[in-house]
Amino acid sequence: MIQIACVKWGTRYSAGEVNFMFDSIRKYATEEVRFCCITDDVDGQFDPQIRIERFPDFPQPMNVMTDGCVAKLAIYQKGLFEPGVPVIFFDLDTMIRGDVARLAKVVRKRRGINMMPNHHIQFWKIQNYVRPILRGKYYFANSSLMGFFPEDAWFVYDEMMRIYAEPMEVRPKKYASDERFVSSQATHLVKVFPDTLAVKFADEFIFTRWTFLEKLRNHVPWVARRRKGLVAVTFVSDSLKPQKVAALKKDDIVYYKDRPHVWRELEYSDYWRQALERGNAGA
Repeated sequence: MIQIACVKWGTRYSAGEVNFMFDSIRKYATEEVRFCCITDDVDGQFDPQIRIERFPDFPQPMNVMTDGCVAKLAIYQKGLFEPGVPVIFFDLDTMIRGDVARLAKVVRKRRGINMMPNHHIQFWKIQNYVRPILRGKYYFANSSLMGFFPEDAWFVYDEMMRIYAEPMEVRPKKYASDERFVSSQATHLVKVFPDTLAVKFADEFIFTRWTFLEKLRNHVPWVARRRKGLVAVTFVSDSLKPQKVAALKKDDIVYYKDRPHVWRELEYSDYWRQALERGNAGA
């Protein structure tokens, strides 16, 4: 069995889009999945097979906890998920295109908090051995996708609740977002999923300012095979949110930071178009 988690607050995403993710996961899953959504929309039209949980009573108002997505750390609270069973968390701007059992296999093989890469230099592999040299620095991972065993990460939630209960006019940078909090407080557990399973769209497809190099890379056989086998693709950045990607047509130009990308990923546009249609239609 695999436990699946997501969080939803406000109106940026709908219950229908959560349902669409659930259906996409079940479409490919080769193991039983149990899906849980932590949300403030407890009366939303969710699939009855999705377990709906309210956000806990945070020590700060919800607008403070959603700034930097710190409210996402609610997924680590004790009692929410069954111990001994892997949890895979997805942000709602993540496209599911493969079997989540492949992600769970990684979690079972190397216990920790498996996340997405941020730094190109993968020093998460050695940071626990060279802490004196790092002088407080840490590998800053991305939290769009996370995989862990519940009992390994309860302390993250407890520490967040303790720290955010303290009066603090300006919070240190390491507490400014959920992913910085996890990366800094759980350095001994942070690992990164391989890019054969999950990628950030921008890192994978918009890696250079020169679009002709992208075009050449798209035709490299092993790159094409790897992309075909991806389980998840997450769309980080406002310029690549589902609403914008759904509207893209072939040869449209989309920018990530200052890098242009010629849109050829029509299956990705179709996916998000279907997700938004499901969201607009409700359950």
